[in-house]
This record gives sequence, C-alpha cells and structure tokens, in this order.
Amino acid sequence: MEQVKIELKLDRTLTTLAGNPYGHKIYQEQARDKMMAENENIIVFPSYVEFVAPSFIQGFIAEFVELKGKDSLLLHMSFYSENTEVVEKIYKHLMMAL
Repeated sequence: MEQVKIELKLDRTLTTLAGNPYGHKIYQEQARDKMMAENENIIVFPSYVEFVAPSFIQGFIAEFVELKGKDSLLLHMSFYSENTEVVEKIYKHLMMAL
C-alpha cells in the first residue's frame, strides 16, 4: 500500500487543537481533496502542536468514516507528529471511539 503524507498547515500560535467543527473544517480544507482511497494517508501534525482533543479528531474523521466506514479508517488513515505523546493520545481516543 502506497503512503500519502498530508501535512497540516495550522496557525503557529495554536498548540492545542480542539472542537469538532474546527476538525471538520481542517479536514475539508486541507485533507479531503488529497486523500487517496486505496492508500495509507498519513496526517502530519506540526511539531508545535502539543495536544489534539478528541473533539478535533472526531470532526476530522467524521466525513471519512461516513463515506468509508469505521473499519477502513485505520487501514487508510494514520497520524504522525514529532511529538509522540500527541500521536499516542490520538490513537487512545480513536480506540475508545471505534
């Protein structure tokens, strides 16, 4: 499976990402058109992001899950940050939600 990196461009003053509507907005503006259905899409958070709230992730993945289903989410979307704690918490919340 080919990998596609999607690097999120966010306001440098935002060290915390929160809010379902904001997550949905970022997905629509920066990821949706770059997603490759049969590939692994790696969502890359900037290194200055220190925390990603579950509400942001829920908004970010909502459209993808609606179209492709929960089962294909972890096959076709993964998350990366230089801050490994951010990624660990994202996956922890995803496992609870799925």
